Amino acid sequence: MKNKESRSGGQPPPETGKSSQVSTTSSETVAEETTPKQRELDFGRHTAETSKQAYRETRPMAAGRKALIREALREAEDGFTRYELSDRLSLPLQSVCGLVRPLVLAGLLVESGDTRPAPSGSKAKVVRLSPKLMGGNTSG
Repeated sequence: MKNKESRSGGQPPPETGKSSQVSTTSSETVAEETTPKQRELDFGRHTAETSKQAYRETRPMAAGRKALIREALREAEDGFTRYELSDRLSLPLQSVCGLVRPLVLAGLLVESGDTRPAPSGSKAKVVRLSPKLMGGNTSG
């Protein structure tokens, strides 16, 4: 193990793309090496756990926000765009979009096909409660 010998002799470690942290105590020197890949994996493990914890903590909040969206749409005959929901509920647009999408995919909300001008000048799709949530009878 030539690398360990050169380090113990006071020589710097060879350039291998590894970072080295050396901690010195009164009686010994300990070298800890990590490769970039190991640091990436450790970081990924930490962020995965952090993300899972954040999801568990915010899940009840998301359920409450989804209920707010459904309630706002229940009161709006013509529906709302995501921008309008964001303004009405004082929620960030990104949050509204992230909450509306699963509701559309679950069939609880529908994109009506109507559009309205968005603040950016583009056209924004209007979302409404699905007929099954309106309690209305759509069969004529």
